Parts: sequence; C-alpha cells; structure tokens
Amino acid sequence: MSPMTPKTPGPPSRRPLSPFVRDIGLVLVIKFVLLTALWWFFFSQPVVSDPRTEPERVREHVFPVSSDAAIPKDAAHASR
Repeated sequence: MSPMTPKTPGPPSRRPLSPFVRDIGLVLVIKFVLLTALWWFFFSQPVVSDPRTEPERVREHVFPVSSDAAIPKDAAHASR
C-alpha cells in the first residue's frame, strides 16, 4: 500500500479474542442466565398471598407447646 493511497473507511481491524477471554466471557454469560433463572423461579413472587400472620401462630411455631405429661419433673435433674 503506497502512502498516497486513501484508506477505505470502515471498522478498524480487531485482534481475535484469546481462548481464555472467550471462555471467561462464556462462563459469565451462562452464570448470569442461570442466576437470573434461579432468582425468577424461587424469589420473584412471595410465598404467601397475605404476608401478615397472627402473633399466636408465630409464637406456637417458634415455641411449641410442650405437654407436662410428656416430660417428668425430675427428668431435668441428673441422679447421682
């Protein structure tokens, strides 16, 4: 190419991507797609339609009622 020949307009020539960069980009794209699908499947909508719960139901779930007959009074103490 002589110095007087005009350059044709167009995109500049690009170096091809190295295999490492290509693989990392592919892994990132796949990871983004999978994380988005998991979020959409598990977290996009609430579990219950009415998120308000009664305090009594929460208390019963967290602190289950134990019957006095099931646990003898002296079971909490070690015998010697």
